[in-house]
Amino acid sequence: MGKPPKCLVREVASFCESKSLADRVARMGLGDICVKRIQGNYFLIEILDEELFDILKQRDWSYLKELFISIEPWSEKTVFSEKVTWIEISGVPVHCWNYETFKRIAGKWGTLVSMGENLSGANNFEKIDMLLSITKVQKLDEIVLLEVGDVRFSVSVRKKGWSEESINNFLKKESHQMVADESVGLGLDVKVAMVNRLVKIHRVNICFLREIKLEEVSGDLVRRIWGDNNFDFRFVAVVGCLGGLITIWDKSFFLLKKDYCVNRFIVVEGYWCSKGWEGVLINVYAPNMLRDQKILWEEMIEIQKQLTKHWIVGGSFNAIRNKSEKSSCMGLLRGLKDFESFIEKCKLVD
Repeated sequence: MGKPPKCLVREVASFCESKSLADRVARMGLGDICVKRIQGNYFLIEILDEELFDILKQRDWSYLKELFISIEPWSEKTVFSEKVTWIEISGVPVHCWNYETFKRIAGKWGTLVSMGENLSGANNFEKIDMLLSITKVQKLDEIVLLEVGDVRFSVSVRKKGWSEESINNFLKKESHQMVADESVGLGLDVKVAMVNRLVKIHRVNICFLREIKLEEVSGDLVRRIWGDNNFDFRFVAVVGCLGGLITIWDKSFFLLKKDYCVNRFIVVEGYWCSKGWEGVLINVYAPNMLRDQKILWEEMIEIQKQLTKHWIVGGSFNAIRNKSEKSSCMGLLRGLKDFESFIEKCKLVD
């Protein structure tokens, strides 16, 4: 088959269904664009309208970069090393039935994309499916030895392959699985991978995280969240069993001048490189008690008087602006006026 006249090769940040991606492209209203998977996270995008192709090219594919992390012209010499496949794992002992063990097993062949439905052992401890991204041609059907202390367990690995239908079914269940993963305590790696996926997909310049429940945050951990070394960050450690905040930003987008970190919020003052003016990033985790909320709003109003520059405020406010947001929660309704007053005095726009 010859090369279509106007084609691009695109890479997405996370594994997704072809139809879902095609629908998202269609909703952009750019015209007749055909999306077909090549393999793994790589897709062939055929733009039938040559005029549209030239317009997008002149704009450096800016519209399409909302969905893809890399774009290049199709070439007969393009080689794709990545493949994605389901494998079935059996023989893992009960006391090792956890995310860390399965990630360790997956690392023998490639990168773990996601787990099947039986991670919590709700069905049985006999077998589980894993979705892998593989960059080398290797035999997958084999018996591997899992070393736990001074004991070795024989674990069976069987390649199952994949289809668009299997991926579609998996993605429909994935959002529910994420909630389940949190409840069974999968640990930090899963949460880091989930946030990193969102950072890549949305090409984030600033990231506010809360409820991190960590006493210490290392640069290596933030690097795993962010995906590269071009970042700076500030964090507030967990107090008791609640709280914990991290603010991360792209150093080429925002340059730190000074910061102010307390239990309930992080204030970072700096310089917007792209805008040419000074600004402030504020990551907030407001308390539930109305009295404590009012104290927090008043403290932030005082900060605003000192830092009158452009603000970006995000986080969890535990408050609402109008009754339609939470009509059944009287506690939030009682704090409505205080929250609205805080927004007005700080001159914020929702």
